[in-house]
Amino acid sequence: MLSKRLARELSPRDLEMLLIHEFEHIRRLDCLMMAMGRLAVALHWFNPLAFLARRAMQREMEMAVDAATIADIGPARIGEYGELLLRLVRCPMASPNAVPMASSGGDLRRRINRLVRWKKSHWSQHLLGAAFACVLGLLGLLDVESPPATAQESASGKGVASPVADQAGGQAAEADRSDGPQEDQEGAPGKRASGRVLDAGGLPVPNAQIFAEVFIDERTRRSGSAKTDANGKFSLVYPALRGSSRLPALAEPFHTWVYAEGHGIRVVNVGMAIATGKADDIEIRLPPRESIEFVVCLPDGEPCVDAVVRPRHVAVPNGFVQADEATGLTNFLPELMSPLVTRRTDRQGRVIIEAIPFALLASVEVETPTHGKQSFSRLGGAFAEPLRLGDVGRLEGQLNVESPQRFAGTKVYASTNPTLKRGGLAEAELDERGRFEIPAIAAGPLSLRLAWDPNSEVHPSINERQVLRAGETLELTIDVQPTVAVRGRILTADTREPVRGALISHRYRSQGTELVIPNFAVTDEAGRYATRLAAGEVARQVIAGVGPKYAHPRLEPVVIPGRADEFEIDEILVHPK
Repeated sequence: MLSKRLARELSPRDLEMLLIHEFEHIRRLDCLMMAMGRLAVALHWFNPLAFLARRAMQREMEMAVDAATIADIGPARIGEYGELLLRLVRCPMASPNAVPMASSGGDLRRRINRLVRWKKSHWSQHLLGAAFACVLGLLGLLDVESPPATAQESASGKGVASPVADQAGGQAAEADRSDGPQEDQEGAPGKRASGRVLDAGGLPVPNAQIFAEVFIDERTRRSGSAKTDANGKFSLVYPALRGSSRLPALAEPFHTWVYAEGHGIRVVNVGMAIATGKADDIEIRLPPRESIEFVVCLPDGEPCVDAVVRPRHVAVPNGFVQADEATGLTNFLPELMSPLVTRRTDRQGRVIIEAIPFALLASVEVETPTHGKQSFSRLGGAFAEPLRLGDVGRLEGQLNVESPQRFAGTKVYASTNPTLKRGGLAEAELDERGRFEIPAIAAGPLSLRLAWDPNSEVHPSINERQVLRAGETLELTIDVQPTVAVRGRILTADTREPVRGALISHRYRSQGTELVIPNFAVTDEAGRYATRLAAGEVARQVIAGVGPKYAHPRLEPVVIPGRADEFEIDEILVHPK
């Protein structure tokens, strides 16, 4: 209970944090625990351990709820939350059984210090159970000799498990109901999440389809899917990461997409729930269904009939917020979900895209046999007018390397971006001769992305800027350069401790046509990482994994020397925020 004066002083963001904190107490039945603690003290008033146990229980109860609140609002708001605790010290509680959100003295000091050192998995949640067990032991209500419940008993009563589809194999595996590590279709440990899907009014949504895509290594993406039962319950095992890309749970982008007939889609990030052990009771609410109408035209302005129109990029949570909040981050629609929202234009070139809220749609893709794939971006203002296709050209490429058959099957992704609002898209594969062909792609400056093994002894390069012109064929030669074994290390600037599980990307800087090779490395226990890079200037970026206390550093490009077998990059230091 808050005083009227303090309630007026708190901002909406403060009230949100306060309510999340108090609802967490309600969910955990903490008031009942406090009442039982008081009963223990009343019955064992002569035993000073009873008073100490009750105080420890209350302190650890608050720290556990602090951790749960931060998990809900996100680590970026730890500072706000700490300031709120300090302001609430003046506020007395109206009920003797209530749990005070902000106690004063040493307990508050400990909580603030704990927030500063907050990590994804907090041991205060475990101490709470131990403290309460001490109180019940004093009462004689708990048999401390009893063995713990088995995992099978603990899991009883939870939601019905649903199958998980492996896109690569097309098979489904039943999600394990027991707690602890789960396995995906290939037998690797995976992460499991379960919960309910509700409509905007709070009613369960049966037969809702749930999708997730995870990059299990630098180049391979795997999909998982599940369906809700009659009560809206679901269980989904996420494909496990493998190899050098295994990241801490908070760095894994567990974006989960939900689609149901008659509702709008919802995208949520369950990474924090998985990291804090709260992924067994996730509630996903679907927004009302919306419709978006587009008109597609040919370059001459005539209606484009029977064109395939599919959503391409959708706004997703940038951290741990709801999908309909402003995030600034977009992601591709899962491949398994894309057919559900793909439509074709009618005789007037019109098409209606349903289920995706207009505020979340970032770009759409239009595909025709004669004009290939072309994307249209909200950022460039494309949605404010008809989607007019651009004129196209033809692209033929050759990989200039000895024994090109070694690279047969390598994916080549081409894009052109003549304007900010429209661009061409195409993909092909290298054949046994190292050649590829793209019959139609929108004219404009060319960029390429190759699904190349970053640990290869050679990397491709294009030294000249290439522009594809309408109605013409561009013949492109892709050369290769030898690579150097590169090593580096990431440390904290204040304590010089190694940063484990940090993800760092490398990108070649070139004055010619942009050619992207996915090149990511993950630091080990000693903060070290390794990759291979060709000689020249390379841009670097630490993407994830530095923890909530440290800022992602701004890194200057590094020059990789030629004629070297190995090269050690200077240490990267991450500084406290």
